[in-house]
Amino acid sequence: MHRAVAIITAMVFASGTAVAQTDQSCIAFEDALAISVDVNPQIEGAEAERDLARANLLATLSQDRPQVVLFAQTGEGDGRLQNNQRDNQVGIQLQQTLYNFGANRMARASAQEQVQAAEYSIAETQVRVAQETGTAYLEALRSAAIQVLTEEQEQYNLQDALTADERLRAQAITIADASQVKASAAIATSQRIDATLVRDQALTRLALLLDFDSACTSGLSAFIYADDTEEVIERETLDSILDVAARNAASLKRAQSQIRSARATTEQNRRAGLPVISFQAFAAYEEDIDINGPTGEFITRDRIGLNVTSQLYSGGLGKARVDDSLARLRSANSELTSARIALEDNVTRAWVRIKAQQQTLEALADARINYRTQLDSIQSEYRIGTRPLGDVVQAAERYYSTASQEINTRYQYYNNLFTLRTTVFGLDE
Repeated sequence: MHRAVAIITAMVFASGTAVAQTDQSCIAFEDALAISVDVNPQIEGAEAERDLARANLLATLSQDRPQVVLFAQTGEGDGRLQNNQRDNQVGIQLQQTLYNFGANRMARASAQEQVQAAEYSIAETQVRVAQETGTAYLEALRSAAIQVLTEEQEQYNLQDALTADERLRAQAITIADASQVKASAAIATSQRIDATLVRDQALTRLALLLDFDSACTSGLSAFIYADDTEEVIERETLDSILDVAARNAASLKRAQSQIRSARATTEQNRRAGLPVISFQAFAAYEEDIDINGPTGEFITRDRIGLNVTSQLYSGGLGKARVDDSLARLRSANSELTSARIALEDNVTRAWVRIKAQQQTLEALADARINYRTQLDSIQSEYRIGTRPLGDVVQAAERYYSTASQEINTRYQYYNNLFTLRTTVFGLDE
């Protein structure tokens, strides 16, 4: 039912030539969404945050791997046991953490969750960018339809104004009626100029979002996209839509990953003061020194063993880190709650508006058709002299006002459909 109304509306409010050229040569609605995701710098910023999280994960993983250090030193000084002491040494050292009560494991888990959160952030940003582009695309279509309507209204009123001059010279109408018609024509011209400006601004904004020198839109592709969305929504209830949205929402998944990351970081910081057991070994060559001083020969100094270290006091650094991670955990929990409320609010409002606008569009379409019939009838009666010119003016105002309201409501309806679809299902291929 809604598909038929959409196609009829497109045929009524746009010329056949314009529609054909637009649908054949202009970018389709879904293609515009895909292009905007490719070119928008917000996506690149989100991907950069993901790359930073991956780099942090690599740094965290290195804590579980052997650390190999090459060292060399030389020096000379005075000592109590021997004068002119020299300590020339070169070697290599290996250290491997064996056990630290799971601190490294918690750090790794936290870093992995941060990478996952960054991936969800990319998906969230893609949806936001696509929604911005889709809204701009629909606004370009709406403003173009309004511009076509105002051109028709201007031509209609100008024709009436010419007729008014002829009838005024023939003294068939009053000066007041003629002035009313001319004023209506002037207002129609002003509305057409304003509508043209709004259309040009909408196309310019869409071109910026798509990184095109110029952009035009395909009404047919938007109507098909809306019809496909209607078919999905008509099979669902609000509760089922909310369940699907909660499962798919990248914002909720990102917040959940941040919660898990904050919990792991908290556990890591709590283990910071516990003992650390590590394996250590080094091989070195050191200049031999006897009672008479350096001999000029090098001897081997090798060592292998286990180290147990425990930080007894850090000036409050450990507590500060725990407090910081707990605060981050509270913030992540709050963000999850806020994201869930925002998601439910967006879905519910879009759903309610769609259901209301479906009925409104049917009523407006019926009113527009009847007002058009009335206008044509009154116009015919005016031409044969059985209707005053004021009746024609009023009938035209009723028709064009209703037609304009229908166009605006229709594209609000399309935008709500689009917002609901992308919010609930994200971006499909």
